[in-house]
Amino acid sequence: MAKVTGVKNPLMLISIANSLPNIDFYMAGGGDLLEEIKINAPKNLKVLGWQEAKDVLPIADIFLSTSKNEGIPIAMIEAQLAGIPIVATDVGSVSEVVLNNKTGILCDRSEKLLIEGIKELDLDKRLRSTFSKNAKFITLKNFSTSKFIKAHKDIYLKT
Repeated sequence: MAKVTGVKNPLMLISIANSLPNIDFYMAGGGDLLEEIKINAPKNLKVLGWQEAKDVLPIADIFLSTSKNEGIPIAMIEAQLAGIPIVATDVGSVSEVVLNNKTGILCDRSEKLLIEGIKELDLDKRLRSTFSKNAKFITLKNFSTSKFIKAHKDIYLKT
């Protein structure tokens, strides 16, 4: 659920999907690399194009991000609110949203480590369930609309 462009590193997903042929991957988004991804996608990678989060997240067990850089990763917030654990590169503000070994698995931009994280959550349903519950609870606490409004109100009242 992102722009399919260089900074999001979508070509790595092709390689990861090839390495994990028994796991189904879905990519939602659009951008300058979309056609290249479609052409090179293995059978276990379904390229969906732009989709609403509410239509894609229900089919996900794990949310994967291969990004080289992130601001505030809104798609990861949405995924965690839906109770989906994350496996992601620890770049930009990702660690402000995803708590390593609590709501997901963060690693450097190593394809090998991303694959290990996916395998771990795929094989360990109890860990995946724990991360899922944590993700929902912590994300609701930290990124709720009421918290957002309160933070902005506090800023305005300070000036």
